[in-house]
Amino acid sequence: MKIMTYRAESLQAALHKIREELGPEASILHVREVQDATSSSRRSQQHAAKLVEVDASSDVHVESHFPEAEPNPPLEVEASKLPHRITLHTIPETRSDKPSPQIVNSAATRLHAEMLQVGFDPELASDAIQQSLERCTPTQAEDYATVRISLIAHLAKSLNVRSAQTAEDEPKVVALLGPTGSGKTTCLCKLASAAAAKGRQVGLISYDRFRLGAVDQLLQFADRISASLEVVSSSGQIAAALGRLQDCDLVLIDTPGRSLAEQESMQDLSELLEATAPEETHLVLDANLSPRFGEAAIECFAESQPTSLLLSHMDQSVEFAAWYETLSRSEIAVSYCTGGQAMNAALDTATARALTEQMLTPSLLIAKQ
Repeated sequence: MKIMTYRAESLQAALHKIREELGPEASILHVREVQDATSSSRRSQQHAAKLVEVDASSDVHVESHFPEAEPNPPLEVEASKLPHRITLHTIPETRSDKPSPQIVNSAATRLHAEMLQVGFDPELASDAIQQSLERCTPTQAEDYATVRISLIAHLAKSLNVRSAQTAEDEPKVVALLGPTGSGKTTCLCKLASAAAAKGRQVGLISYDRFRLGAVDQLLQFADRISASLEVVSSSGQIAAALGRLQDCDLVLIDTPGRSLAEQESMQDLSELLEATAPEETHLVLDANLSPRFGEAAIECFAESQPTSLLLSHMDQSVEFAAWYETLSRSEIAVSYCTGGQAMNAALDTATARALTEQMLTPSLLIAKQ
């Protein structure tokens, strides 16, 4: 493996040299800021201009997480290729050893079985349906659709969801943090794409010093949406980077993933956020992992004072209903939810009703059982 080191006055200038000498397929491995060592006197060295030093290689391939967007599917699709609507006409085996004595009619029995199938706690399911029935008249209580609407309204009341913001109070500086592999960079790009689509000038700051090729991936993305990108390696460089992005309507900060067991890295993250002073801080949680891990992450990142939760990998979550109690107990509101790796995949503003609907909908894996 051959690695070349380039120095220039700016990241863009260094990138131009690399592409010119190593070709357009070259990969960026590491970026750091250094002082110009050409000054002879000690005094001149103290006031020397800072340079960007970049390690690059033409024989190391770093796969990008940002593939070209796929074309939209045709509007007319063969009926045989459409997904089948899942309707439960019989009651599957439940996970509870004893059926609840409170479930007394066919609509409620069917809903109770469906809640257990998608992963709700049996006791919670029984209590929720009982309270939903109390909101219905005797005639309504026999109608499945009516009882389900009442159930969704009851469950949604307990979910802590952030209300949507207006255009006037959109944040200026936003940071994303979370455990390693939670999908922070992908979510950051989705937020940036949505802002750019509305005509907002976007700036990006990368503090990810650990993932191989992370800077190269963000450079590709920044070029695609005409965003400015700053790369920093310490919290002391944040102020200068923010100053260079002061004309941007939105600045998004990508932080490195943190292990829940590394308290030292948590301190480093706290120092970064203190220097940044973001107006919003989204804690990104992988909805495909267990809710117990989610609770541990919320507790671990509490020192960083996240303002909201962003649920990623929703399309891969097998039993999202198991997250209900975690989200209903959390004092941090859910802001967005998203699935898919493509930059143009939906990043939806979270609503309590939509989250509840998704919890009650069986995943494809459950539907095949």
